[in-house]
Amino acid sequence: MSISFIKITPIKDVTNTTTNFNGYDITILQYLPIEKKSKLIEQIMSYVFDDTGFASPIRLNIYFTIFTIKAYTDISITDKMIENANKTYDAIILNHLDTLLNFIPENELNDLQEMVEKSIDQVVKYNTSFLGMVRAASADYDATKMNVDELMQTLDQPDKVGLVKDVLDKLG
Repeated sequence: MSISFIKITPIKDVTNTTTNFNGYDITILQYLPIEKKSKLIEQIMSYVFDDTGFASPIRLNIYFTIFTIKAYTDISITDKMIENANKTYDAIILNHLDTLLNFIPENELNDLQEMVEKSIDQVVKYNTSFLGMVRAASADYDATKMNVDELMQTLDQPDKVGLVKDVLDKLG
């Protein structure tokens, strides 16, 4: 005889915490559902890596702080503020808004940090794997092929051949 999952695991209502910060009542979630947590991790990850694939610990700290405050509190952080992340982060730190993270249960915050760090590690491992390098080389090849195609079209135009010759001469 099997027991119904729903009977032994009823949906629990998690009570949020409210704290007064600079005269405002701020609500802090005590649990973020996994679907929202997954999207939060994706948001953080999209800003952590630079164009070369390097995962910056500084960007990780900045975006983890900003997006976690945005996700777990009722503080509005706009897209414009995220575009100016360094300025937003400095305002958070200088005004001690980061202390609001202390109201998130320790295991919840630790789990989130661990998931982000493991995700970064997996992306780095993939990017340095043979398959990751082949995919990157393939993307570079496609971009180079497009540039060669454009160059060939340029060479078909006699008035531009002189310009191409000048550039090639300067490159040696």
